[in-house]
Amino acid sequence: MADVEEATAKELRRAGGRPRWDLARVLAAVTRRQRRRSAIGGVLALAALAGVTVVGVELFGGDADEHTAEPAPTATLAPAEAELEAQVARLSYVPADAVFADARRGYALVVSCADRDEPETCTTQLAATVDGGATWQRRPLPAGAAAGLSIVRTRLLAVGPNGLLIDQPGQYEETETGAPAPSPTAPPKWIAGQRWFSPDGGRTWAPRARRATGTVTGFAPGYPLFFPSPDVPNGLDPASPRVAALFNTPAQVVRADGSTAVLARGPRGEGYTDVSVATAADGSVWVPSYVYGANGGLTVRLQVTRDRGRTFQGVRVPTMSSPPSVFTADGRNVYLLEYDGQGGARLRASANAGRTWRDVKLPAPPKSQRGPVTTGTIGIVSSGAAGPGPTVAPAADGALLVTHGSTLYRLAPGAAAMRKVADAPVMFSLMPAGRAMVGFGTKGGAAGFFTSPDGVTWRTAALS
Repeated sequence: MADVEEATAKELRRAGGRPRWDLARVLAAVTRRQRRRSAIGGVLALAALAGVTVVGVELFGGDADEHTAEPAPTATLAPAEAELEAQVARLSYVPADAVFADARRGYALVVSCADRDEPETCTTQLAATVDGGATWQRRPLPAGAAAGLSIVRTRLLAVGPNGLLIDQPGQYEETETGAPAPSPTAPPKWIAGQRWFSPDGGRTWAPRARRATGTVTGFAPGYPLFFPSPDVPNGLDPASPRVAALFNTPAQVVRADGSTAVLARGPRGEGYTDVSVATAADGSVWVPSYVYGANGGLTVRLQVTRDRGRTFQGVRVPTMSSPPSVFTADGRNVYLLEYDGQGGARLRASANAGRTWRDVKLPAPPKSQRGPVTTGTIGIVSSGAAGPGPTVAPAADGALLVTHGSTLYRLAPGAAAMRKVADAPVMFSLMPAGRAMVGFGTKGGAAGFFTSPDGVTWRTAALS
């Protein structure tokens, strides 16, 4: 059975682009939705429609709660952890995604929940800062944006000097309890994705089509390259060639008006769907991808463009067992982080733009028992990561900030080992945010959220 589960898990990763994993019950429903979404990519859909259960979750059919194992009863929390749990429960918001257009101007999707065990009770607002994250002001989001289960799948992109794009991918509808199980002739209903654009930093919004129009030969600084997941026409068998063709995802560029165009000579393919792209200060853009072969072997590719998308060059990468995420802030110090889906991870680092790579030992997870609210909040902040475990964020000087749920470490450019960051918050999780980074943890015994331009100096984020 373990071999079957491992093979199916590999197919899940292959088909899903960039899976996002929950760390507590607060994200359990989100994870169920994510795993259903992953099934539309190809072979896994065949297994799903045949009733195969993946990691304890039936992909199509039935009440998801019936197929999700309840977490084991937790031990009584230590007094310090119980106090932390109470503090976190009192926090009025949680950042789910963030991006800084420059060192001072940043934006975040912040989540407020009536009940953090039930994502359907969560609502989202936009928060904006013009002082590097010291203070934040709330701004409205368009109706229907980032609500309920869509929260951790929604992406926030900075476009040019003042533009913002919200991309909310589509998804299959949940199957109601007692309803007939979906089949190739009666597939589940597809709920189309949505997209909105703001030209003025989130003050006003207008809808945009999720389909790219036209082509471009390159992109200007500040206009992002990304690989959004497609929408699936209703009535199509998820395992059909037509659906598979939709996932031949091309590189897209966001225009100044919030529309998108296909990058003429950009990468494309199923292994690019929803991947995270790393944009460096030197103008280089790094794009990872992966494909599982018929024998289950994983092929990882890494490409970089240094001429704003006109050409791409392959970068040799070490052998990997899981699809990696790529991080770089300066274009010279590049990091590959792969997760095993069970809390373990492996970090590779290059100090010469990918010509050579070295293994770097990651910190061990904390031994303390976190409460469910704290764990769920960590899960929301780190929902953009490709797996549970350590979280990282690149710094402008080429360093990498790392935490595995407690101590904050810094890997200096070219260094063989990490060092603790002095006077830093106790950091539970990190979120890369373009020209800055966001963290969730405690400082002086008080739980909160923090921002930093360099991973050394941290500010408590105050949301008014």
